[in-house]
Amino acid sequence: MAPRTAAAWSPPPPHPIKGGEEIARYLTGLASRAPGGLTLSEHAVNRQAGLFVAYAGVTVAVYAFHVAGDRVTRIWAMRDLDKLRAWTTGSSAAPYAF
Repeated sequence: MAPRTAAAWSPPPPHPIKGGEEIARYLTGLASRAPGGLTLSEHAVNRQAGLFVAYAGVTVAVYAFHVAGDRVTRIWAMRDLDKLRAWTTGSSAAPYAF
């Protein structure tokens, strides 16, 4: 049941977030509001650098990063809990693509 409560502390932003500072502020804010904290783990997603975010042992977000040179130029995010069921932490069948 814990993942369903995630919507209370992690509403999606009302508009696309642009710029390193704004993105960092948004993600830090999400993490600070999560009761009990979040677990972050690195994984390749669509053959790109990626990040899984878990809350109470359930994956609640998956991010894929496009990197050009030494800069992240685009971030794709999946936060739909129904679509993320197969990504649940510990699932050996977790897909690593959107």
